[in-house]
Amino acid sequence: MQDHINRRDWLKSGALGALGLSLTTTWELAQAETGFSPAEIIKLSGNENPYGPAKSAQKAIVEALMKSNRYASEDDLIQLIAKREKVAPECIVLGAGSSELLYLIANLYGRGKSVVLPEITFFGFVKFCQVLGAKIQKVPMSAQMEIDLKAMEKNIQTDTGLVFVANPNNPTGTILPSTDLKEFCLQAAQKTIVFVDEAYIEFAQSAYYGSMIDLVRQNHNVIITRTFSKIYGLAGLRIGYLLAKPEIAKQIREIRIGLPNVLGLAAAVATYNDYSFLDMVKQKNEEVKAYFTKELDKMKMAYLPDPTNFLYVNVNEDANNFRQKLQQQNILITTRESSTWARITVGTKEEMTKLASAMQKMKS
Repeated sequence: MQDHINRRDWLKSGALGALGLSLTTTWELAQAETGFSPAEIIKLSGNENPYGPAKSAQKAIVEALMKSNRYASEDDLIQLIAKREKVAPECIVLGAGSSELLYLIANLYGRGKSVVLPEITFFGFVKFCQVLGAKIQKVPMSAQMEIDLKAMEKNIQTDTGLVFVANPNNPTGTILPSTDLKEFCLQAAQKTIVFVDEAYIEFAQSAYYGSMIDLVRQNHNVIITRTFSKIYGLAGLRIGYLLAKPEIAKQIREIRIGLPNVLGLAAAVATYNDYSFLDMVKQKNEEVKAYFTKELDKMKMAYLPDPTNFLYVNVNEDANNFRQKLQQQNILITTRESSTWARITVGTKEEMTKLASAMQKMKS
């Protein structure tokens, strides 16, 4: 009989087990259910950047290792963001990915109140609101499966603590014209806090599809979140940030639990202005997405046009069944209950070729 137990086993069976928690990851679940090792699994479920991190970030991570005995300093990254976005440093709050910030926002403005959001939107934020006891007001999508801003505004009541819009939206990938969204935000912000998640905005920047950062500069009740997890390729290092007027930012900063990690901050600083890397990611993403949409056309599968690094695809059957069949072929995608639509991350050309082949076999 072993007279010792390793730390991971202890956490699983002991302290965390007593709390009903688990350290089992998506990778481990997939391995257990399919028999494939993590190296063999094609992960198209998290919208990560398959090309990152950038060499500039890799170098910064190595150099920062020797500083990891000290608590992190946020100043360099905050100053970079403030300079580009033309806001005061007091308007910026960093977090462990944008997920931590989403939770803090839901906690501060949604707990025990009404939260208005689209019927199909980022499930993680919906879950945070539910856990915190918010009353969820889901607004049906338009006929084109887009966010219906007029209907959203009509659902704002006196007890509404927060209005949530992801732009581009996740999982549909649809994006709102900046003029329409700006008009909505200006109206809604007179009644409550408006939260715009811009996790994928770097894939969609143009005069037509713009950020709501102007509203923060103008001191409106608007919060914007962004992340280094997507185009920057730093998902595992957990760095995100929000932008809001100083009063709102201060409220959120005061309930934050800790600081972002040293390695993530160093990588974010190094890659924030690495435009050659960002342009490469966008170019490859568009090339591979163009290839895969042609394959979807051949299979007569509908999808929503979007500027992001994922696609929302009608798989013409129960999406959960479709996902499970792909999982048996070591491919992971994301689905939701009672739907024929699946969210598929745009991976590398090799990964999407394997996915297209698997989908063709499933149809035959």
